[in-house]
Amino acid sequence: MIGLNLKFGPVTEAKLIGTKVVPIDRIGCSLLFYEVHRGPFITHESIILKPCTGNSAVIIGHELTRLDSGQKIAAGITVKEQKIFGGP
Repeated sequence: MIGLNLKFGPVTEAKLIGTKVVPIDRIGCSLLFYEVHRGPFITHESIILKPCTGNSAVIIGHELTRLDSGQKIAAGITVKEQKIFGGP
């Protein structure tokens, strides 16, 4: 993921498109969804931020999906949402 700016150019626009709270190691972490433009190249990305001491946080997961090809790349912890149905 580090070479994205070299390959596709710098970020020209980024827009937050959603947020959720997810439990990681029994700690409420922030899951942020955003759309990123690097010139004509567009991706949907998500990051997970785990709170640290004070007002800081650390990125513990990052996932990127190319909108043109559907290719995905991920690093660290990622979240897969599943629906659970139950009851009689």
